Amino acid sequence: MYRDFNKILFFSLFFAILLSSCVSPKKFISNGQYDLAIEYSVKKLKKKSSHTKSIFTLEEAFNRANQIDNDRISFLELQQDDSNLEEIFSVYNNMKRRQLLVKTVYPFNSSVASGVTLNFVNFDEKMMSYKKDASDYLYSKAKKLLLNKDKLSAREAYRNLIRVKGYYPNYNDNIDFDIQFAKNQGTLYFLLKVKNKSNVILPNDFAKDLKRISLGGLNRMWKEYHSQVDSLIDYDYFISLKINEIQVSPEIQREKEYNESKTIKDGTEYVLDSNGNVLKDSLGNDVKRPKEVEITCYVNEIYQKKSAVVTGSLEYLNLSSNQIKFTDPIRYETSFEHKSAKCVGDKRALSKETKKICSVQTLPFPSNPGMIMMTADGLKNVMINIISRRDGNLK
Repeated sequence: MYRDFNKILFFSLFFAILLSSCVSPKKFISNGQYDLAIEYSVKKLKKKSSHTKSIFTLEEAFNRANQIDNDRISFLELQQDDSNLEEIFSVYNNMKRRQLLVKTVYPFNSSVASGVTLNFVNFDEKMMSYKKDASDYLYSKAKKLLLNKDKLSAREAYRNLIRVKGYYPNYNDNIDFDIQFAKNQGTLYFLLKVKNKSNVILPNDFAKDLKRISLGGLNRMWKEYHSQVDSLIDYDYFISLKINEIQVSPEIQREKEYNESKTIKDGTEYVLDSNGNVLKDSLGNDVKRPKEVEITCYVNEIYQKKSAVVTGSLEYLNLSSNQIKFTDPIRYETSFEHKSAKCVGDKRALSKETKKICSVQTLPFPSNPGMIMMTADGLKNVMINIISRRDGNLK
């Protein structure tokens, strides 16, 4: 037990040393991860403000990180490309965040670090200028992209406008309208339609019931599925359920007659001797025994069945090109099946299963329109599965 504890202690110390070596601030510096070195050193100094090694590590990492950022800003400014404005603002923002972090432990509390001086700069004016210029550039670019009137351009415009609103929630009076407009323009809209191409007259509520399909679970960014038309939307695709054939079977009713019998104990009877007299026991009492009787019940079992099959296809029509994008076959079958029975006689003779059937009454067969209506829920599930599968093919 003691040896096991020593092993555990040894491995715990080993992994602690290994972990501390992995996060050495000097290693961060050698890898060019200056901000990680700064964060690590700040944590150390918050625990021990006079930790000399962390002070010098922080100084080195801070100066190197700032030099890289300043060089990057100078390079981007020399390009004179408005698309760089947002990156310049981002670099200044990172430099400000770095300064604020270092200020939490500066000035350093160590006589050794008395000669360490860090140069802090006020970036606010430049940040405000570049944020404004970047926002103006992003907004102007978004408005130009929206003139292309295509989905991908509208989605890029939307992302640019969202960034503008992130910088300035009230950038202008139209920013929210522009964002919604870009979202609408970049979204693919699908409308579900039902077309009867069969020779069967559909029930009045059949198409309505099919279009009550729940498509909300398929909606997400840049895609919306509608089962009811919205007059304010220009749809990109019609998803048409084309019903090509409907078959309703004849009514089938089969009857089966049989008896079920069982021997049961029903009261008692006297035991007779070989002469036909009542047998007596040793005390002179009449001897009795359970009386066994055979009981029977007549069963008229009735089986009813009627089915309906709907076949067709789910067709995607691209409204901009007026071409069929996809066509998937659809088939769904539903059945009305019912079992009942009429039982006459002693029902104690029946098995458990037969007793259940005897308690069920015969039902009237559904009408042909009723059978067609019964296929609606199944067809909706088939459509949802196809639409879900095809969703990834449409961008």
